[in-house]
Amino acid sequence: MNPELNRVSVIARHELPAITTVEVDGAVFDLGEHRDFRRHAAVAGFIPERARLAVAWTRLDPGRSLAPHVHPIRSMIIVCQGAGRLLGELERPLAAGDIVLVPAGCSHGFAGSAPDGIVALSVQFEQAGLYERIEEPMVRPPAPADPLSPLRAYSQRRLEAHVRTPYFQLLRDGLLRDPRARAMFLDLLQRWSATFQRLMLLRQATCVDPSFAEGFSRHLQEEIGHDRMLVPALEEGPRCRDPIVEAAGEWFVAQMLTRDNAEKAALVHLVLEVSAHAFHSEAARAFEGEAHLAPYFSVHEEADDAHTQIGEDLLRSLAPVAHERLHAIVRDGWDMLEAMLDRMVVLIRRAAEAS
Repeated sequence: MNPELNRVSVIARHELPAITTVEVDGAVFDLGEHRDFRRHAAVAGFIPERARLAVAWTRLDPGRSLAPHVHPIRSMIIVCQGAGRLLGELERPLAAGDIVLVPAGCSHGFAGSAPDGIVALSVQFEQAGLYERIEEPMVRPPAPADPLSPLRAYSQRRLEAHVRTPYFQLLRDGLLRDPRARAMFLDLLQRWSATFQRLMLLRQATCVDPSFAEGFSRHLQEEIGHDRMLVPALEEGPRCRDPIVEAAGEWFVAQMLTRDNAEKAALVHLVLEVSAHAFHSEAARAFEGEAHLAPYFSVHEEADDAHTQIGEDLLRSLAPVAHERLHAIVRDGWDMLEAMLDRMVVLIRRAAEAS
């Protein structure tokens, strides 16, 4: 045993060997200042090998940054002094005393802030330290960002609000047990389903781009005839004809004549199919046990999620700038859909009041 380990000793930070960069696959990572405890013989001998606790001092001067990256093992970063900013999938200021927990594979980076930069301890609990073996540094660039993520995230936020709207509440509050309300609900649903068939047919008929045509065709083939599945459940007599509902439905049809293929895909797959999956899942529970309605809701509950994926596959290959311009049609689509459904709620409640 090293005789130095038999007495109290102090190892100054500057005595730990420092590295400032590592190279991985030809790419150089600027580490700022990184001092792994095990790179000092006395400290390495003091820490039991079986513990495999890896600790390193890290420092980033003001304005210096460690670009977002990933590690194959967990890391815990303890901010000891100064201030900085966490970068990567979570971005926020850091101050002395903060503890950053980074699971394996998560993108993260750091920047030092004025006036003193940031000093922290980097701790790992398995294998070796991140840069303990300079010849095999455990660092990789983050996986390329999915350019569709912002658009998908926006659609998800709209969906979270969408399922709390009055239209969805109809499926939970018992109003549809009223015969007139129920008849109006099914009538309007079948009319919208028929409108959806029309816009799907128009989308396919106007598409000549092979990169979209196959996906559009596959989606259409899986949707054909679904509107007819509701007809047996409709009551005899005059059908509802409301100009507001019809105008909203025709807006969606018109988009298939005026928008490009990417916009059509975004509207159908990131608005209508996302909404439909949530709606049919809820409706399947609301109408559970009703044999004449179950096929319509069950087939959509199973298929709509896959139909959303068709659209994402079509859009993912587009350049990021294309995804940015799709936000407008997705926003307008959600707004128009909810306006139409809000009008349907008014008609359904009026029908119940007339009972």
